[in-house]
Amino acid sequence: MEIGTNIKRFRKNHGWTQKDLADKLNTTQKVIHDYESEKTKPPIERLPELAKIFKITVDELLGLKSIELNKNTPRIHKNSRLSKIQSEFSLLTIPEQTIIRKQIRGLLLQRENNKS
Repeated sequence: MEIGTNIKRFRKNHGWTQKDLADKLNTTQKVIHDYESEKTKPPIERLPELAKIFKITVDELLGLKSIELNKNTPRIHKNSRLSKIQSEFSLLTIPEQTIIRKQIRGLLLQRENNKS
């Protein structure tokens, strides 16, 4: 995965616009657009700043290390259906992820109540 795609994914996960991210980096929306469209790459000295803003590591920003949801998240085989769902889930914004989590909890609670 290209760094521009990662920047866009992490920005959207935080629910930010390109302008929001540009303001945090003290730059312009066009610069962010150019990063995300792979027209230009961020300078190497900007990578730690981006990672800090996104609360991730530079390795995660570069796609060298996958982000674990928590320490109890099992490793998932790359070709598994669950891996695809997890990958798609990571593309959602934080508010969208929250909605999905609530729906899942509701379904599990409903299933448990039906067993009783």
